[in-house]
Amino acid sequence: MEDSPLEQLLAAIDALDVEAVMALVGPNPQFLVADGRRAAGVGEVRKLVTESFAALRSTTHRITAQWHVDDVWIAEIDADYELQDYLELKKLPRVLVLRTVEGASAHLRVY
Repeated sequence: MEDSPLEQLLAAIDALDVEAVMALVGPNPQFLVADGRRAAGVGEVRKLVTESFAALRSTTHRITAQWHVDDVWIAEIDADYELQDYLELKKLPRVLVLRTVEGASAHLRVY
């Protein structure tokens, strides 16, 4: 599924580019990340993304499986993180569920 909204979002995340992430979200985004933090609305999502990126030196996500039904995208992912203190976390399994509204990322859940 080339150029899926999930692939676009993960590319922006892997680039640690807050503005690229925000360019992909709609006017009323809602994010839930794996550590339980939640954000609703553009301002809160920007803050969550900015804080998350500040803790990272780099990140890489590899989609291992992906499904698309109507406006929902689901992906199984292996994630690698290098934190600011150089701690490396490799091949962490994740599941992302993304619902789009009018072509924009609206509701993201990371498990």
